[in-house]
Amino acid sequence: MKDFNDENISKSRKKGFYGSEPAPSIEEEADCMKNICECLYDCLSNIRRFLNQASKDLSMESIDQALECFQLAVTLLSSDPEPERLKALVFDNALEKEEEYTFISLLLDFVSVPQFTKSNAYIESSKEGGYQLQIAIETDQLLNHLKIYALKCMSKFVSICSYESRNMYEQTVDDQKLKALSKMCAEAIADEHGIDVLMEFLFEKDREEGIPNSGNEEVRLAVAECLFFFVVRNEVGRLALLLQKGVSQLLKCLESDSNALVRSYCCAILREFSNHYPDELLKENTLQVCIKVLNIDSSQEVRALSAEIIEIIFKSDPKATQFVSVPTLCKVLNDRLTKDSSRDVLEAVCKLLETLFSSKIAENSDGRKELFLDVHREFISKGYWKSFIRVLKQCTVRPASLAVRALRYLLQTSPYEEKVSRLIVGHFQTLSVLLKSSLEQNKTNSKQKQNSTMIAHKLLKVELSIVLAILFLQSPHSRKQVNTELTAFPLWMSTLRGALLKHLSYAEPEYFSDIRAVDEKGINIYSEFKALGKGLLNTSTLKDIFSSQEVEAEGSDIYSDLHSEFMDDDDKIKGKINHFILSFAIHETLSENPVTSSPVKEMESPTKEAQNEPPYLSSDSEMTPRPKNSPEKTNQLLGDAEDSFINQFGDVMAKEQEVIEVESADSKSDSIRESIESPQKEIKGRPVENYSPIMIDSPMKNHSTNSSVVGSIASARSIVSRSSISISIQKRQFENTVYLCKKLGQWYESKDMRVKKQKAQDSFVKAHRLAANTTGSRIIPTGYVSTPDGLVLRYKPNESPQKLSKSWSDEDIKTTDVFTFEIPFDDFTVERVERIVNSLGKHIKYIKKSLVICPKSPNAKGRRTFLMDLNINILPKTQMIIEELLIMMKEYGVENIKMPIYLWKGKERKDTTLTQYNVLEILEFVKIHLANYFQGELERLDSIRFNNSIADSMTKQEM
Repeated sequence: MKDFNDENISKSRKKGFYGSEPAPSIEEEADCMKNICECLYDCLSNIRRFLNQASKDLSMESIDQALECFQLAVTLLSSDPEPERLKALVFDNALEKEEEYTFISLLLDFVSVPQFTKSNAYIESSKEGGYQLQIAIETDQLLNHLKIYALKCMSKFVSICSYESRNMYEQTVDDQKLKALSKMCAEAIADEHGIDVLMEFLFEKDREEGIPNSGNEEVRLAVAECLFFFVVRNEVGRLALLLQKGVSQLLKCLESDSNALVRSYCCAILREFSNHYPDELLKENTLQVCIKVLNIDSSQEVRALSAEIIEIIFKSDPKATQFVSVPTLCKVLNDRLTKDSSRDVLEAVCKLLETLFSSKIAENSDGRKELFLDVHREFISKGYWKSFIRVLKQCTVRPASLAVRALRYLLQTSPYEEKVSRLIVGHFQTLSVLLKSSLEQNKTNSKQKQNSTMIAHKLLKVELSIVLAILFLQSPHSRKQVNTELTAFPLWMSTLRGALLKHLSYAEPEYFSDIRAVDEKGINIYSEFKALGKGLLNTSTLKDIFSSQEVEAEGSDIYSDLHSEFMDDDDKIKGKINHFILSFAIHETLSENPVTSSPVKEMESPTKEAQNEPPYLSSDSEMTPRPKNSPEKTNQLLGDAEDSFINQFGDVMAKEQEVIEVESADSKSDSIRESIESPQKEIKGRPVENYSPIMIDSPMKNHSTNSSVVGSIASARSIVSRSSISISIQKRQFENTVYLCKKLGQWYESKDMRVKKQKAQDSFVKAHRLAANTTGSRIIPTGYVSTPDGLVLRYKPNESPQKLSKSWSDEDIKTTDVFTFEIPFDDFTVERVERIVNSLGKHIKYIKKSLVICPKSPNAKGRRTFLMDLNINILPKTQMIIEELLIMMKEYGVENIKMPIYLWKGKERKDTTLTQYNVLEILEFVKIHLANYFQGELERLDSIRFNNSIADSMTKQEM
């Protein structure tokens, strides 16, 4: 056998691909791969002899060579992933010994090596007192290190051979050859019983009592990662694991394993199975396990992935609700909405509820119509729909928009006899939050409209407008109640009407195509309008329909009425009609003269042009948002409305102060005038004929008539002030924690970053124009320009602002992602800094694992970017900073480092510890101090030498 020592390894490296010589041939690379296999075989044989008592010593030299061979094999295989080359190196290059060995079989044999503490050598020696426990544990750690290297090598090989992973980046590779290689890789692992080996090690329990864990959890994580690559990136591997009953074992591990990362990997694998084999998961009782895990699991990633699995199964088969207990499912989902604080979990749960609520009733032809409505009835009867309001109030924009969208589907698909719209309008806290959220302004700059946060904010506004419009559309009682509450405040009502109509215009017509306009008596308003209006957007037709809703009559069955929709219409036509109906419902409800139940009174017939014009675009005086009441009458209404909407709104703010989110006491709602003027500024950009001017001053000039309003506003303002103080403290703590992440990150996108870039760019362009004495509107981007005073200004053209291809924001950060440390100045030692360096190394591994199992949905794009930034930029730079401090402590001495730190502390008296917030400033201060100190020492020594030389010369002259 060829001795594969360090010299041979280095020669193989130079000969293969690290040197400057020409690329080797396939035969030479095959010889190199055979040498690697021989080295691994020798190491494996030595380990087996040692465990079976055939050898007394474990060769450390062979283990070191095996570790280097694993690394060399990964480099050799990934240098050129051509299918024919990989096939020749791995599958056609067997090692002939006593039995035929291949590269894959050697890797699996390393994984299946038993623990030393379970071997015959340890058992016999422990009886004789030959081995100590600490030596046995160190031996197991060494063997586990080999297993981890073997598993990493196998994961890399599976990824290289995978058709699904490489096809995303390489379009020139022959698909048939790559598919054949992927199939060959999966079949080779299955033929060598690799799935059994991996699954057996994954479910291996703790060792015997009295023997501590010697690193097996790291091996189990590597096994879970290898299985993840094998299932996600190889179609044949996915099928092989399914045929070997791997789903049931993964479910068992998900339900009972104590390691959160292992559970995350298992859940990610099951999610991949749900995309391809949902029926098989149903047979394995997956829904019940995922519901249980969603309810009790401590890992946020596991809860989010479990909700995604349930959603995918229900989306593929809506009848799957018959396999679960609907009350239990609804209670678990409600608990997540009311108690969970994870953004990923809330988004996944809201999407799951949207899928449950939007199930097609018409598709159920086997007589199980009630199955699709059990979830609706459970959410309505138990009041679970109120949990959506909690998400809207307390969570970020993205989960809030998904929660409102799920509420919208609950409204439009619930049984009409439940009268959900009356329940929501009758629950004042819910209605007030919906109206308040509709008028809240987004603080994102207008130049950041393409940001994902801005898009989510617009989606939230559109969904809020649709929800309120459906509430007004379904029930005349709801329209009357809201109109009665807001009649005393015509300016606020007209502002709300303009904002809701504006928000509806954010979406394209196709977005409204799936809205079911069915009222609380089962009448399909879309069908009625299409039949009576003959395809014209006629306001008089809608007025007649709304008037007929006031008549007490039995409604038709909702199921038969859903089939009466015009199914031949395309999405654009449906969307336009639904948009018109929703806009009319908002306008009529929030107008001072709504439709009443007096059909005897004959309405004036509008002209042909007025029939085709939407009501909120009409120039008729009855359709204008201008207040009809005189100032005297309006002030009288303000003074008499003791239990009016605005007073109750103040009570709600007093009761629920913990959910009021503001930045400062003066930034929100200093007066009713500000809350009315802000939406008016938004309407300013629309055509003049679309919105009539709103009289702002007339109802608010007489302060003596609205003392109750002023009192409620004052109480609300005091609550806002107290809330602002606590929120400002929390924001300061958060900024201190993530200071290094923002300072060292490359893809952080703050709210004002792009605006500042644009302003700086404009200033450069302006300086160029002044220097060139030109007023042209467009310049040629030359890169720099010289001004008359000799300055060189660099700039970029005004038409191409800087944009980040990928970015993350504060919403994507979790507390477990940020590495924090704290060293008291009074206990500043080398040992403490070394412990921080070790902790940082473990945290880097944790972030790498989190990046692998992070959900790949578009919703998690920002979080994946943040984890990538942590892995590539932030944490490596942080490690360099702390290691630099450690090197300075060892080189100059701890006392020489503590002295400038205490000098810095004299300037910053509030800081008593070294943290991630001040480490950069302290390190810079220490560097400057050391440079000045040692430079001063050198100058002092030079001056002493100079004075001594002068004294010597004078002495010689005197002599």
